[in-house]
Amino acid sequence: MNRHLLVGTALVAVLAGGVGAADSVGPTRSVDIRTASEVPIAGITEICPELGIEAGPTASLTVTAAPASARGTGEVDIAQLGGRPVRVLGAAGPVASLVPTGVHGAVVTARGRLASGLEVEETSQVEQGPGRAWFGTRCVAPGGDPYFVDASGVLGNRDVLGLFNPDPATAVVDLQAWGPNGPLDLPAAQGIQVDGTSRLIMLIDAIGPNLPLVAVHVVTRTGRVVAALYDQRLTGQNPRGIDYLAPAGPPSTDSVVPGFVGGAGSRSLDLLDPDATDATVTVHVLSADGSFVPSGLEHVLVRAGTTVRVDLGRALGGQPAGVRVTSDEPVVAAGFENLTARGLPYADVCYTAAAPALSGPTPVSEIASGSVTSSSLVLSAPGPAAQVTIDVIGGRSRTVTVPAGGTVSVEVSGLLRPHARTGGLVATPLPGSGPVYAAREIYEAGAQGPLITLLPLVTPVRTVSVPAVVLDLQVGAAG
Repeated sequence: MNRHLLVGTALVAVLAGGVGAADSVGPTRSVDIRTASEVPIAGITEICPELGIEAGPTASLTVTAAPASARGTGEVDIAQLGGRPVRVLGAAGPVASLVPTGVHGAVVTARGRLASGLEVEETSQVEQGPGRAWFGTRCVAPGGDPYFVDASGVLGNRDVLGLFNPDPATAVVDLQAWGPNGPLDLPAAQGIQVDGTSRLIMLIDAIGPNLPLVAVHVVTRTGRVVAALYDQRLTGQNPRGIDYLAPAGPPSTDSVVPGFVGGAGSRSLDLLDPDATDATVTVHVLSADGSFVPSGLEHVLVRAGTTVRVDLGRALGGQPAGVRVTSDEPVVAAGFENLTARGLPYADVCYTAAAPALSGPTPVSEIASGSVTSSSLVLSAPGPAAQVTIDVIGGRSRTVTVPAGGTVSVEVSGLLRPHARTGGLVATPLPGSGPVYAAREIYEAGAQGPLITLLPLVTPVRTVSVPAVVLDLQVGAAG
């Protein structure tokens, strides 16, 4: 996930000498006076795209940082989108803090030591009514062109696409969309203007009316925006689940979708082939017992320019898993999960999507604990075995081994300090570990049915490359 880096400009010193006759100028020499290096980023800005429209502005933000720098202090400012400040946090070390916002969209700016390793997450918990659900998303920096694969325009689904512009200047955005029968013609979705320091919302049933599986690609033409897609499901006034769709990365021929959780209910893999050539996909389930290709999923055809939903219920058997997707043409992959409980009237939904492997210390801002609430990390290793250390801030640590080709679900609520109801953690792959992919699950055994939200983990940007500085006499001679 792209993050906008606020870093100082590296200045290159140039020595310009006088230019005389050709035979008086010695051979050009380059003298290395500073080697290339990696330094912690100096600042970062992220947008929290609150879209809990039916439930009201109920979101809280959790801020966690695992700084790359061992020295110095840092500060995090939280403000309404285009409005007043909400809160300022300051700390010298890893920090986890809960911030009720009550606003539709927030801007989080970190400076100093807390800028590197910053993770900000947004969650809402609604116990009853049409907005009953746990739901949440990651706050991200403006930029990037995300795909959302699991949207729906059918009756009973209210899917809302939000575009958030943190800058004073107007941004211009194009939308591309696909359904089960091919690309959607969207002349009104080209050149969409998003006013400065504001949000614009669009309903998916206007983009793909009556389509059960709509994929959307948000392409920013000018300016900077953050996009989020929120799904609310109702039968009449009876809730059937709410959550944000997980944004997926660009099309790929080899990707991993982490975080299929255990329990009753349906599970599916949602695929998009955005290009002009058909794709043949093989689905590899990464289970507790290792990797296997389920019968019938060896060769899944995804026609050019279409979306396909693949039922994984029988293949996963109600057990935690990851899914590796390989194909002969690039596709975009995501996952939809519907959780139910026998004898209880209501369900809840959550989403996952193809994500990168963890590449270093990876913060998780929100883990919750309670009498009926638990939090887990679902870890998958598609290749060699992986080892991950889980450090709860202010709590305990645990090192977990993920078998080759397998998945483990690790409850982390018990690592919180005694009597704590919420907190943050940092997950770090150990040196020599195989690639590992992860998602965080928050689950509540509600009296009327389960409540759940899921978040694929993404390692934050911690450093920026500073190029080497050289002394080059030829630059002066050229003047």
